[in-house]
This record gives sequence, structure tokens and C-alpha cells, in this order.
Amino acid sequence: MSPQGKQKGPENLTALKTETERRRGTIDLIDILKEAESITGFTSEFTTVARSSLGRLSLVTGGLLVER
Repeated sequence: MSPQGKQKGPENLTALKTETERRRGTIDLIDILKEAESITGFTSEFTTVARSSLGRLSLVTGGLLVER
């Protein structure tokens, strides 16, 4: 089979993205991560390979990961 070029996305997905952006605006990735952290506490699963222990990480405004 010959490789095909990039295909156009499904029309319903394009319409969904357009409507979501119209209703909600653009959402920054850091805002999604902060919300996910507040609900799940996923950053407690992070570990470090550094010599010092950082303890539990948390997301804070401004997009920084800081020691808690």
C-alpha cells in the first residue's frame, strides 16, 4: 500500500471542537492539570531521581511544581 497524506478530521469532531471553544474559550493545559490534581492527587505518584527528596509535589498558580 502506498502511504496516504494527512486525512481531514471527521466533520462531527471538528464541529464539536468549534462549539466547545465557542462556549468555553481556550483552556490552558496548566488549568486542566491543576483541576486533575485537585480531584485525583496524581502528583503524589511522582518520584525524583535527585539526591534530595522533594516530598509531595503540587501544582500552583503560575504553572510551577513546588514542594508541599
